[in-house]
Amino acid sequence: MLSSVFFGTPEFSLQSLEATYKNSKLLAVVSQPDRPRGRGQKLSPCEVRAWAQAKGIPAFAPESLKKDNPEKTRLLEFLVSNKPDLFIVTAYGLIFPQSFLDLARVGAFNVHGSLLPRWRGAAPIQRALQSGDLKTGVCLQKMIFEMDAGDVFLSREVAVQPEHDANTLASELSKESFLLIEDFFAKFPSGSLQSQKQTPAQITFAEKIKKEEGQWSLLWTPQQLINNVRAFAVWPKVSCQIEGLGEMKILNAARANASNLSPGEILVDINNSRVLLGCAAGDSVELLKVQFPGKAPCVAYDYFQNLGTQTKLRAL
Repeated sequence: MLSSVFFGTPEFSLQSLEATYKNSKLLAVVSQPDRPRGRGQKLSPCEVRAWAQAKGIPAFAPESLKKDNPEKTRLLEFLVSNKPDLFIVTAYGLIFPQSFLDLARVGAFNVHGSLLPRWRGAAPIQRALQSGDLKTGVCLQKMIFEMDAGDVFLSREVAVQPEHDANTLASELSKESFLLIEDFFAKFPSGSLQSQKQTPAQITFAEKIKKEEGQWSLLWTPQQLINNVRAFAVWPKVSCQIEGLGEMKILNAARANASNLSPGEILVDINNSRVLLGCAAGDSVELLKVQFPGKAPCVAYDYFQNLGTQTKLRAL
């Protein structure tokens, strides 16, 4: 049985970690350092590190694989001593220097949340949703010292559904990663795996999400607003300032097929029990779920109806 070391940090990594544990001799797990979590902001381990601790598997959490630090030194000593066959990497979040990649006898293989070469980079799931992609998936690529540029060995395609957001799509792709890793370990010993180089003309980049991208714009069409709401469902969420009410986060919206509102105009439609927001291109969306500061998420119409107003408001 091949020996492995798993590198990963968030919940998204757990399914491929489980598959690695099931199909190889898992020597250790490496994740990012513990971070403050929850309301009390107490230091607590990430999901991958917590999993390893519960299983009694050695766990390492260096601050960097490039810069010297005590945990990196401890990890290096472990790897040199145990000589793992493989590294399996899923959403680890730190850069691998070539010196680390060389420590895996067979190589380092990365589970990536898109169908490479589309959406190389930090936020493939969000960018696929933001761009309105109809399909995405997960793939397994051999790591080289260039971001997400290695040859692709396996992939699993997923259709992007209208109800998918960054949470639900990530959950589905994570489940697919379990099957991806199982397939890898089933085929690798026989030598039946075939790699494919990435086509340069098809490369797109999934840049890291910035907080300001969630700020609603008068220039957004209805579809752009809906796509951004889905893409930024985890963070930073789409938000706007409502005249007289303060900041509103838009948690869910749908096409409204109403063209009598100017961009930014909000209409509480009492007759049809809905709230409409005017967008660019002479069209509107229906606000389905919203959240105001200090309040729980709620049905948009319930909130605006309770204001006791039938006048038009304005998003700023």
